[in-house]
Amino acid sequence: MTPAAAPCPGCGADVVPNPRYPGRFCDDCLSLRATDGTGARLQLVEDLRAGIGWRREGESGWQAAAIVLCLIAGRPAAVHGARFGGLVALPADSDALPRPRGQTDLTG
Repeated sequence: MTPAAAPCPGCGADVVPNPRYPGRFCDDCLSLRATDGTGARLQLVEDLRAGIGWRREGESGWQAAAIVLCLIAGRPAAVHGARFGGLVALPADSDALPRPRGQTDLTG
């Protein structure tokens, strides 16, 4: 039996549940709706050295971080590397977030 889908906290779309990342944002919100505190769109990629590569749209250089605090659809979110690869975005107040280490806060 497949568990019921949960709503994305950014857009309400159905998200396949994952017990490791409850309440996660959908992939579309992560890739299309992540911004910094000024509203600049963010590009986020997996970086095997640090966890995440990030830059503001239009910038040429990439920055590295273990966790990026940003806004997704206007909601505070934390983006980090998923356990088996890829990126995952959770609401910033989620109990499922890894321990803070190397956070980059782009919300302010």
